[in-house]
Amino acid sequence: STLGVILLWTVICLAIAAHFQSLLVINDLTRFVPFAIFVCSASMLVLLTLLGCSVLRTGNPISTRIELGCLGLLGTFWLALGAYLASSDSENANVECFSSADETTLVDVAGFSTDTYQAQYRVLEAFSLFNVILVWGFLLFLLTMAVKHHYRVNRNVWFISVTSYPWFGS
Repeated sequence: STLGVILLWTVICLAIAAHFQSLLVINDLTRFVPFAIFVCSASMLVLLTLLGCSVLRTGNPISTRIELGCLGLLGTFWLALGAYLASSDSENANVECFSSADETTLVDVAGFSTDTYQAQYRVLEAFSLFNVILVWGFLLFLLTMAVKHHYRVNRNVWFISVTSYPWFGS
């Protein structure tokens, strides 16, 4: 269920980033948009693979160590995106829409303003940081369980899939 929540928040972040990509011109203040799209796309690929393989309880090809590595990579991506969004000057930027013909005539875009941009930016930032907390929290929980089972029960816990291993007893 944790991976499902991470996937849901990833879809929300991807939707906001794609919306920004369709409306904003890439410049110094909007460099976060392609990076956000990359992080969301890579996360969706990894999460869908992990969730898809977890349906196969006994034939899951992804071992505990591979899942821990994937979660570590995702956590690093989300941490980089969250830190970039939190430290960027883009959060308080003003949005001005120009006609594409001369780029001097201001145009009102229905439903999009500076306030809307800033609110969506803050949602993107918040969900990125929530994903960091969830991914790293699940990673640390799974790593703690694996180390515990490695020392007390079964040293081969690293080579067995997470979904087929009896973590809480038989």
